[in-house]
Amino acid sequence: MSYKLQKPYTAKQKSDFIVEYNHNQGLRIEKDDEALYALAVNEVLQNSEIVLDGDYDEQNFAKIKQLKQQENLQKANEAEENGAVEYKDALFETNSSNISKLTAQFAMISAGLVENVNWLSKDDKQVLLNAQDILTLGQLMAEYTDNIWNIKYLSYKTEIENTSTIEEVESIEIVY
Repeated sequence: MSYKLQKPYTAKQKSDFIVEYNHNQGLRIEKDDEALYALAVNEVLQNSEIVLDGDYDEQNFAKIKQLKQQENLQKANEAEENGAVEYKDALFETNSSNISKLTAQFAMISAGLVENVNWLSKDDKQVLLNAQDILTLGQLMAEYTDNIWNIKYLSYKTEIENTSTIEEVESIEIVY
């Protein structure tokens, strides 16, 4: 819904108009030689006339799809960073820091500096790991990550791309 303040208007009328329609109602203010206008997001000013923006629905739909794709990416990153795999009745975090530490421990074992390492799991259990255990954990973590990115992420991405209405986009619940 749009509003118009026809010229001539006083500074107070202009100020009141802007406060009411922009600050209080969130409408966009535009002006031309004839008047001051408060326009809704789907309205444009053409030759001193307020008309519906024919591209608004398409642009809004594209923006909503883009936001849903960003949500998908964010949730996939969070799932990878906050995830865990189970091994030897303990939970092992899949974040990059944990993977780096496991890699360093594997290098120490491979170099013959130690035979085993004690690891404190995500659920606070002490777990003794040897080289084979670390390799198995690495495989489990790789499978977990692969499932996030190559199965779930791509599935949601395709589902979002294939929508044809805003309602369809908004109905997609992204859960990792």
